[in-house]
Amino acid sequence: MRSWRKHSGLFFIAFCSGIFWHGQSKASPSVHVSYPVGAWYWLNSVPPTQWKSDLQEMKAGGISYVVAAFGYDTTAFVRRAHDMRTFLDEADEAGLGVYLNIWGPSASQLPVPAGMETVDELGVVRITPNLFERTWVDRIWVPYLETLAEAAKGHRNFLGYYFDETFQMGRPKIAGLREGRFSSYSELDRIRFRVWLMKKYGDLPALAKAWREKPASDWNEVAPPAEPSNPKKWWDWIEARKAWLRDWAQATRAAIRREDPNPAHLLVLEDDELILETEGVTGAAAAKVRAQLGASALANMLDQRGLDIRDLARFFDAISVYAAFSWSGEQDLREYQDQTRRIVRKLKTLFGEQPFPIFTFWVGTSLDSPRQSHPTVDEILSIIDIARREGARAADLYAYRVGDWRLSPVDRPDLLPGNGRYYPIAPPMKGIYLADRPQVLKALKKALVGRGLKNPADR
Repeated sequence: MRSWRKHSGLFFIAFCSGIFWHGQSKASPSVHVSYPVGAWYWLNSVPPTQWKSDLQEMKAGGISYVVAAFGYDTTAFVRRAHDMRTFLDEADEAGLGVYLNIWGPSASQLPVPAGMETVDELGVVRITPNLFERTWVDRIWVPYLETLAEAAKGHRNFLGYYFDETFQMGRPKIAGLREGRFSSYSELDRIRFRVWLMKKYGDLPALAKAWREKPASDWNEVAPPAEPSNPKKWWDWIEARKAWLRDWAQATRAAIRREDPNPAHLLVLEDDELILETEGVTGAAAAKVRAQLGASALANMLDQRGLDIRDLARFFDAISVYAAFSWSGEQDLREYQDQTRRIVRKLKTLFGEQPFPIFTFWVGTSLDSPRQSHPTVDEILSIIDIARREGARAADLYAYRVGDWRLSPVDRPDLLPGNGRYYPIAPPMKGIYLADRPQVLKALKKALVGRGLKNPADR
């Protein structure tokens, strides 16, 4: 699932163009819940025989939907389609909707042929596939999506597809190498960029005039810029990558909608707060951004990947953003409240009022705080209430139960979801998540009902 990198918490806002929990129960053909509460869950964090009791506990605790994933390999739903169907059926019996978290490039076992990996400006090959590479998209990515959509679409409590941390470059294939900041610079990317420039400028003199550089003698001498010292050249590199990401996003939506045309099954694009920054290092705010983040830090995903979230939003039914909460004291709570307001308002500025937000945040024990305690019910409610007042329509909790996300299948391939009867269980994180704190779920449910919020578990 998610890598979490150095974070000990989660916050995301998802802007959706549809109803987030629009499911069916045995009592009525259609249910519209105005304020649903969801929770993240790894299928391989416990044996499948425990799913039913966990799902029943979630419903009893006020949860209305689950964001379900296979830890360490988000693409395992295809390989373990029977398990996926069983989980969806048992969630339906418990009265829960289900989103499937189907993608996280650093936690994927989709094949990535040599030459189709992400490569940074220092030439370091990463473990993630290069989304700009159309051959990989057409031959590997699209068939995977079509197979998955065909398997999931028929379940009445199925809510949609999560794409988690799609734009992260991932760790180097070879540990210990100095890492670059931008992507992607494979040989195929270099060729792609030259073709893009030829179409835009026509010939080398026109290119040199635009870039204010000495003309190259041959197109093979032209390469993507490795840093933004030449604003015009760097902006061309951003624009080219923006076009290639649009191609990826269009192919992604088309693949799923060919097999699953149901608009109630949402496509949710999720990543961290950097995707909300739409001005790169060449923009007017560059000095301020670099002063805040440090000279060696990325300004945002626009520079790193050519990502302008406004450009891709039309291909997805939801856009999600998360950030870390560590729950270490009252001062942090005030900071998190301010962060909640800021991010919700930023999303509304970018996308307007029509797509509406879901707010998700960490409700587990802080892993790096000396306090070493969970957020209280009052702290959880304070964040939910602020997000709701700012326009959020639902709350999503990380997490009910997941395994140890700090581990990597690169180092521990034995953790990968297997085939058939081979079903390794992810190492647990005891005492961290809601599964180990049923009293919190009970109190949270009572508190939500007491504050006049519609409890989605009571259908």
